Amino acid sequence: MHDGRLRPPPLEIDGYLAAVDRCRAAYPQLRVLTGVELGQPHLVGDVAGTVDLRTLDRVVGSLHTLPVGEERAEPRGLYEDHDPADVVHAYLEEMVVMAGSGTRFDVVAHLDYAVRSWPTARAGAFDVTRFEDGFRQAMRAIARSGRALEMSAALLQPWMPRWWAEEGGRAVSFASDAHVPDALGVRSGEAVAMVEAAGFRPGARPEDLWRR
Repeated sequence: MHDGRLRPPPLEIDGYLAAVDRCRAAYPQLRVLTGVELGQPHLVGDVAGTVDLRTLDRVVGSLHTLPVGEERAEPRGLYEDHDPADVVHAYLEEMVVMAGSGTRFDVVAHLDYAVRSWPTARAGAFDVTRFEDGFRQAMRAIARSGRALEMSAALLQPWMPRWWAEEGGRAVSFASDAHVPDALGVRSGEAVAMVEAAGFRPGARPEDLWRR
């Protein structure tokens, strides 16, 4: 790292697209889209040399790390040596910066990422109302960018679609956040009910963003 930006390793895009084509041929009854999750998109700069994002159906942006001196670390590690509340506040502040990035990404993933490793044993149960202003500021920044907000079925947060709608959010996507095949689609019905309660409705195609 020389200029403060992260340079992602090259993605073998041709091989990836070829694999998707094989899946489409093998399972013609499915609608298989292409996509990528781009971590820290505000730090990677111009990714044109890595992958042409225009060739992908959907690009998801996510924030997994925060600065620690010249390095970056995940919230899980930062909780060990920092005040947990400070870590969450820092995460939400950087999410505002990420939302202002000129890098192309269509959806902001897991806005609650820092919450998932909250140190309950040391700090007690997580109380989202302590951080409501920070979450709402991040949501306003994302809404202004025109991007959608991901709703995870893996960890349902009923406050999230409600606050998102109140802060001007117009679209949501769904994710299982699955790392194994058996986790795909788990609790999807509950996630649908959660966003419907906030006024979001499906598009004409299954893969369309839900809008209000």
